[in-house]
Amino acid sequence: MSDPFQKLISYTQASQEKYGASASALFIIQDGHAVMEWYSGQHHFKSGARGSDAEQIYGEL
Repeated sequence: MSDPFQKLISYTQASQEKYGASASALFIIQDGHAVMEWYSGQHHFKSGARGSDAEQIYGEL
């Protein structure tokens, strides 16, 4: 896989599982510009929880 952030994403996913978090996210800024966004999971463990993605955080894109 050519994604330079794949190891960081894998580490974050493993941490989410290890610590029992319902969601995790990465937002990387370089030289004042967003270069990567990644979201996984839901806001809580109950049925009907909102997903954790850019649309949920910023509104309709």
